[in-house]
Amino acid sequence: MLTATTLSPNLNKLFEKVHRIKSIDKGRFLFEEGNTAEELYIIQSGKFQISKMVPDGRELTIRMCSAGELVGELALFSSASQHILNARASESGTVAVIPKEKLEIEIEKDSGLALELVKWLSLQHRKSQTRFRDLVLHGK
Repeated sequence: MLTATTLSPNLNKLFEKVHRIKSIDKGRFLFEEGNTAEELYIIQSGKFQISKMVPDGRELTIRMCSAGELVGELALFSSASQHILNARASESGTVAVIPKEKLEIEIEKDSGLALELVKWLSLQHRKSQTRFRDLVLHGK
């Protein structure tokens, strides 16, 4: 069963239809900055570090993600987009891989489903922004 936090039954059914499961070993990248972004990922197990390389060579951790969280969402609905962040497994785990193209085809067929997806992505974005704010302002 596909697991994502706050996912409606309709979105869960959609994601079930278009996903495949992939295992990632600790220390391996799920995706890297600059690579073509063709998939979204819902973490099923494990922990993943989302980071950005800064010009002086340091790696800035943006957030830590675990089961139920979506990563790679910044590439949705943009043609020929590239990842602007890295995602590396800080512990081994599995992810549901959702091809962008298949997802876009499916939601084009159902505007209600598209609206549900936008609402869910908005909620995920707000959570990320809150974590980023806490990191910047409070060092948490």
